[in-house]
Amino acid sequence: MSAPQTLVGDLLDVTIRLSDLMTRENEILRSQRPQDIKDLQAEKTELANGYDHFMQELRKHPGLLGSAPATTHDALREATVRFQKVMTDNERALRAARSVSERLMKAIVAAVSEKQVSAAAYSSAGVLNNAGPRRTVAMTLNKQL
Repeated sequence: MSAPQTLVGDLLDVTIRLSDLMTRENEILRSQRPQDIKDLQAEKTELANGYDHFMQELRKHPGLLGSAPATTHDALREATVRFQKVMTDNERALRAARSVSERLMKAIVAAVSEKQVSAAAYSSAGVLNNAGPRRTVAMTLNKQL
């Protein structure tokens, strides 16, 4: 187990770094480029795992927080307040991006379903058939977020 100052200092560092990363992610989402957040995910996962690890250590040994210097303790409190705000903003931005993506996908599917494509096609006998509209449309959707 780390010394109180080291553990609390490490938690402070990871909290600040995670808040900064999520702030960048929020900016990307606001600029309507959700595909660009994938570049941040590995680091975000690493920082979130670190944050979780340090929080578990503090839960196991609650006295460590009180043993840390007051300046570190105060800085951690401020970083945690900021982190909670950034996390709330991040959740809101992710939900909005997801909602937009889902509505767009539904609009595309509805438009394709309504559209009747007239196309010449060969019958099973190998004869060209121009008899009427066909409803066959090839489409691939890549759902991410």
